[in-house]
Amino acid sequence: MSRPDPSEPASASSASWLLALPFVDAVANSLESGVLVINAQKQVVLCSRPMAATFGLPVEEVLAMTPEQLATYVTALVDDPPPVIRDGRLLPFGARITCEEFELARPNRSVVRWVARRVSDPEDAIIVVCTDITAEVDLVAAYERLSMTDRLTGLSNRRGAEQFVRREASKFRRYGGSMSFVLMDIDHFKKVNDTYGHGVGDQVLRAVGATVADVIRVCDFAARWGGEEFLVVLPNTNLDGARLCAERLRAAVQNIVFPGGLAVTISAGTAEMGRSEEVQDALTRADEGLYAAKGAGRNCVR
Repeated sequence: MSRPDPSEPASASSASWLLALPFVDAVANSLESGVLVINAQKQVVLCSRPMAATFGLPVEEVLAMTPEQLATYVTALVDDPPPVIRDGRLLPFGARITCEEFELARPNRSVVRWVARRVSDPEDAIIVVCTDITAEVDLVAAYERLSMTDRLTGLSNRRGAEQFVRREASKFRRYGGSMSFVLMDIDHFKKVNDTYGHGVGDQVLRAVGATVADVIRVCDFAARWGGEEFLVVLPNTNLDGARLCAERLRAAVQNIVFPGGLAVTISAGTAEMGRSEEVQDALTRADEGLYAAKGAGRNCVR
């Protein structure tokens, strides 16, 4: 453990730090959160082992750093620094407190809650507490994914699709390009359920969902829109491209082999979104195309 130079005169406050540090060391090292203390002379006088482990450094190396070196080092661990890091507010020399959550990419991926507070008793120091909240954040993200996933097909559900469409529409309006939709429906699905049972109906939904996921591009997005309807969102794709995609989907579904000679087909409607158009207007046109395909005899694209 590094300490301020004992050859320098010690004020009453700095002496109190020196007397307290061995005990503080023991307490800090017993905590799950990392603890760091910077004194009024801008020396790192305490770094707990959990804090050093967060940085991927030995305790001694952290103690030898200046606050500026420490801030630079932490910044290098983050791929997408939040404003508190970009603006140099990681250590609050000009403020009372910094509280931020951010993701470290190195030495191992982790999400931390960084709380840095200036204290004036016994001296004007900065105390940093860094807590690993990776498990908590990942659990919330997992629940969020579950809430946006259709359990039967594994595709996104309508809620997830609506969120994706809003995000893509915002990018489309800002940067331009093109954006299209394919809205497809399994033909005579009620008859499948009535004739073969809901278990077979579920198998059909799963098979169609898997086929859609296999056919579309990595950049495309597929969702179970509701019941036997599926939505495919096609970024950077015009209407002709959407129709080609819909035809590939139609042919792929028609070629699925089901037990008992069951034949399944889809009808699909397509629409390209105008840059000043509302998402719902484009989806309505895709829905109109879907009904036109059904009116034209099904198993076709409009």
